[in-house]
Formats: sequence, C-alpha cells, structure tokens
Amino acid sequence: MSVLPVSQNKRRALYRNVMVGLIALVGMLTFASRAFGFDAHLILAFLLLPILVLAPLQFGAMDEAAKQAHISAWYWGCTAAVVAIGVLAIGLTQNLIPFGAVASVTAHWIGGAREPSLFVAGLLFGPLMMIGGYLIFSVIYWFRTR
Repeated sequence: MSVLPVSQNKRRALYRNVMVGLIALVGMLTFASRAFGFDAHLILAFLLLPILVLAPLQFGAMDEAAKQAHISAWYWGCTAAVVAIGVLAIGLTQNLIPFGAVASVTAHWIGGAREPSLFVAGLLFGPLMMIGGYLIFSVIYWFRTR
C-alpha cells in the first residue's frame, strides 16, 4: 500500500467531504419536499451536478488499493443486488412470493401508491439495492484490512 502525498490526501478529503455534504443536503431537501409538499426538483438537480463532477475527481485522487477496493465493492454489491432482483422477479411471476404482501408494503412505504409511483419505485429499487450491496461489501473490506 502506497502512502499518498499530503496534498493528494487533502484533495481527496476535500472532494469526499463536499460530496458527502451535498448528498446530505439532497437527502434533507428530499425529505422536506416530501414532508412539507414544496417543489424541490430543480434545486435537487442543480445540487446533483457538482456531485457528478466531483465523483470522478475523487476516484482519480485515490491510491491503487483504494481504487481496487472501490471497484470490488461495486462489483459484488451490484452482483448481489441483481441476484436479489432476479429472485424477487421470478418469485413474483411464478407466484412463489405473494404479490399482495409486496404491494401493501410498497403502498404503505410510498404512500398513496398508484401505477406511476409504483413504476418509479421499481426503477429505484435496483440502484438502492446496488448502493446497499456496495456499502455492505465496503464495510466487509474495511474490517478485513484493519
């Protein structure tokens, strides 16, 4: 494992901290928009643009071991998510998993679920599972290397 120059560590920390702050702000605005009913879509879109720029910069500032851990966590996390989505899809289409239970949980979670909101929830399910898998495998890697 190589030791990064101080300036590179500071730059990587700056990128990460700004991205984490923006993501936290996106989460708070999303919650506030949902709870208080104001339209925050345009604000959220403009907050996501700097994250889109900072993510590759932060990845480029990582050392090789951190890059490999990041790539491995995304690979295994996304693989686990795709397998889970496939199992759920097969279970629902073959009536192995009762659809009524899934629909009632989803309707309660989304609130007033209609076809368009259920469609969006289905689209978001994949990336959310992938992020969850990434976080799980990142924590596993972190514990293995400490």
